[in-house]
Amino acid sequence: SLERMATDYETKNNQQLSNISSKVAERNNLPEEVAILNIAKEVQDQTNATMEYLRGLKDQMVEITGGIDPETGALVGASDYDKVSTMMIQQGKGKELEKLLNDYASFLVDKTGSDNADKFQPLAKDAKDIPVFANSPNQKDKRFAELYFENTPTAAGMATVSYLETEVMEYERIALEILADSVGAADVAFTDIFPLIRPESKVVAAGGKYSAEMFIAASSAALSPKFYMN
Repeated sequence: SLERMATDYETKNNQQLSNISSKVAERNNLPEEVAILNIAKEVQDQTNATMEYLRGLKDQMVEITGGIDPETGALVGASDYDKVSTMMIQQGKGKELEKLLNDYASFLVDKTGSDNADKFQPLAKDAKDIPVFANSPNQKDKRFAELYFENTPTAAGMATVSYLETEVMEYERIALEILADSVGAADVAFTDIFPLIRPESKVVAAGGKYSAEMFIAASSAALSPKFYMN
């Protein structure tokens, strides 16, 4: 289910990138918007590299625990509690993964602007930074690798990595949405579209010419717009 979720995210994110590309082309490839499109492509490239690493990590977990049974298709070492833990903690793969995930989050902040830093918090957190574990006597002092992979059977270790895949794809979705907003590629569904008239003057002298601006306005009950002064 987690892998399917990540695949669904990937499909939708690819469509978002396609939307950005189409919008930039429709607006005659304005230089500043082409630059945003190029950033979106960088985001996708970095995401793909991160996902490739995560999928490779799961392949390693399968390999070191006996592979796949050719007859049943089942994971041979599904309940092995030692090998994945050893690889991730003692052999340092967990630290490598931690750096990869948090570098990815920092990369997205760099590409979308520091104003979005709160949207891209570190993906690999220690127990003290996760509310559900922060006050747990048995968990609160654990670093990322220990918290996620200590005494973890192979199947659970792979599920953990799959969960992290969905987190990466969600971060990509948010980043592409921010970039799409910059070129008008984000979808907005209006619930009401109506004509309006704005007169140049509230009073017209007898025999005078009435002048007004006609335009179309739209609104959406789903939106909560904010107005700022200065």
